[in-house]
Amino acid sequence: MKKVWRISILSVIMSVAALGGLAEAAKYSVFAVAVNGSLPPNSSKVSVNPGDVIELEFWASDWSPQGERLRNWQIAVDSSDYFSGGAGKLVPLGLDNPQFGLSGFCSSDDDCEAPLVCWKIGNSQIYCAGPNNDPNLGAFIDSTRTDYVFFNRAELAVTDITTLNYRYGATLFNPFDGPVFTVPRYVATLILTVSDDACGTFTVGLNLSGSEMRDADGIEILPLEVDPVMINVGAGCPCRLARDAVTDEVLATPNNCLIDARQPEDPDGTNPAGFGAFRLRLESEGGCSGLGVSDFIITELPEPSFPVFPNTIERVRVTGGEVVLTLRNTLNLGSWTCVEYRGDGGGKVCVGYLPGDVGSDRTSNDVDVLRQIDCLTNPGSCALHQCDADRSATCAVADLLRTIDLLNGGGSYAVWMGEFLGVNSPVVCPSAAP
Repeated sequence: MKKVWRISILSVIMSVAALGGLAEAAKYSVFAVAVNGSLPPNSSKVSVNPGDVIELEFWASDWSPQGERLRNWQIAVDSSDYFSGGAGKLVPLGLDNPQFGLSGFCSSDDDCEAPLVCWKIGNSQIYCAGPNNDPNLGAFIDSTRTDYVFFNRAELAVTDITTLNYRYGATLFNPFDGPVFTVPRYVATLILTVSDDACGTFTVGLNLSGSEMRDADGIEILPLEVDPVMINVGAGCPCRLARDAVTDEVLATPNNCLIDARQPEDPDGTNPAGFGAFRLRLESEGGCSGLGVSDFIITELPEPSFPVFPNTIERVRVTGGEVVLTLRNTLNLGSWTCVEYRGDGGGKVCVGYLPGDVGSDRTSNDVDVLRQIDCLTNPGSCALHQCDADRSATCAVADLLRTIDLLNGGGSYAVWMGEFLGVNSPVVCPSAAP
């Protein structure tokens, strides 16, 4: 079964190469070839569950842009990729609680806390690990395969498992026996287990600083690229909203704390327009398929000062890694409209609507006219929600005139000069990160 799958991967890569011609860079690619011994539906992006075992293969390609013969290859796995999901980790098969973080290595079992024992790799590297530790199970080079890059050639091949950053490599004894690129070739295998608490999408690639290809003269073949594999661990995961790694704000469209400064309708009162939906990014699609209206709360700050029907969420739809919230009405003028997730981890996104507030400082005034001029004289410096006052999908001179209309109450517009978002004084966005 596995042999059939490997041929399938090779044929797919060859087909792509045939269609697109030779690539412009040497490349290492990572593929998932088995999940719990069965074939995954997609080799470059797979969905798995906690506790699953994933077999990955590394392949080399495009190393002969000028006819180079490949004499040496080396790859280095970046162990930080094992923790790149939302929670939990991926663990190389065979590891049993290794203590790689020790300062110095153990010399006997007495140096390890029970039930750990002193584990020896090769002739020198020794560290504490569980009694069942055997990293050779999860990392190896199968040089007997006919699709191996140096098959049937005299070589020195090494798999370094002395640290969590596994390294693989091989060098030919005869440099001029190196293969010239014809088709992509297998180089190494890595088998990972998914921890019971894992959740989210893990990206497993290579550390480029420790990966290379060299030709018969020992010259590094550059540029070098890596195509990683995406491993989505979804089943049983709590549904959470994705957040910015720096600000911790929920990732959304419109962006959190955005202020829409554009017209609410045409000057004659026709063609009402405005944001009527929120798209919130999901940390993982697992566990989110059942999201509904009751999972979210919508509020407006300040509350409308005149009798209106409060806005509501009419539809919730999960699609493409996002949850889309469709509102009954567009955002209320002069207010922040906020949607808050009631599920695991929470999360709140607020968007303001203040016509004329080109500067996004929560106040509409004559300074915004100058800001609009800056937007026009420096194309690309302002977003459409700031400078596209007439909602024509571009920022132009006509938008300067429309901003003046919004501020002064031209046409059917209310006078927005001196108005602000907040109660009695400008306030920061209600969902701004602390």
